[in-house]
Amino acid sequence: MLKYENNYYVLTQKITVAIKRHQTIIDILFTGVVIFLVTVGTLCIGCGLEIEQLMTNFKRPIPLIVGLFCQIIYLPLLSFGITKLFRLDHSTSLGLISTASSPGQIFYKKFYSNIEKEFFCIGGGSSNIYTALLAGDVDLSVTMTFLSTTFAFGTFPFWIWLLGGNQIDLKKTKFPWWSMSVSFITLLIPAVTGLLLRRYRPVAAHRLARYLNPIAVGKN
Repeated sequence: MLKYENNYYVLTQKITVAIKRHQTIIDILFTGVVIFLVTVGTLCIGCGLEIEQLMTNFKRPIPLIVGLFCQIIYLPLLSFGITKLFRLDHSTSLGLISTASSPGQIFYKKFYSNIEKEFFCIGGGSSNIYTALLAGDVDLSVTMTFLSTTFAFGTFPFWIWLLGGNQIDLKKTKFPWWSMSVSFITLLIPAVTGLLLRRYRPVAAHRLARYLNPIAVGKN
C-alpha cells in the first residue's frame, strides 16, 4: 500500500523481500564432484577400518562420549549464547544455531512464497577424510560421524525447536529428512563396503586405500 507524501510515494506497510540465487550448471557440477569425492574417499577409508577397533570405541567410550557431548550439546548451546551476546538478527541467529546443531555442514535457506522456510543439509563425511589425511584416529572419527548423523534425526529438530522456535513458524518449516537420509546412506554404504573389502579382499582394499590422499587433495 502506497501513501503520497511530500511529492513521494511512501510504503505504509513493511515488506520482507528475499532473493533466491538461480542454481547454475557450475553449482550442480561442483556439488556432484564433491559428493563423488567424499563417497569414494569414504570407501577408501572403509578399506582401512577394522571391526575390532570399531568395537573398542564402544568398550572404551570416554573419547566417543566427550566428542558427542561437544558436538550434540555444547555446540548448539554455545551458538545460542553467541547469538544473545552479540544480539544477532533472526536470520543470522537461526543460521548459526542450525549449523551448530548439525552433524556436518548445514546450509540454511529461506524464501517467502507462502512464508516457507526450508533447511538443506550435507553430512560431515569430510571430517573422516581430513582425519585420515592428518593421520588421526580414523576408526573413532568414522564411529562418531555415524552416531552424530544418526542422532541428528532427533537432535537437529529438537535444537531448532528449543533455541530457534521463537524465530520461525515451525508448522511451516521443512526439515531436510531426505538430505539427511542421503547423507547417512552415502556414509554408511561406502564405509561398510570398504570394511567388507578389508575383511574378505584385503589386497583389493589395500590398493584402494592408497588413493585416499590424492582424493583428499583433489577435494580440497
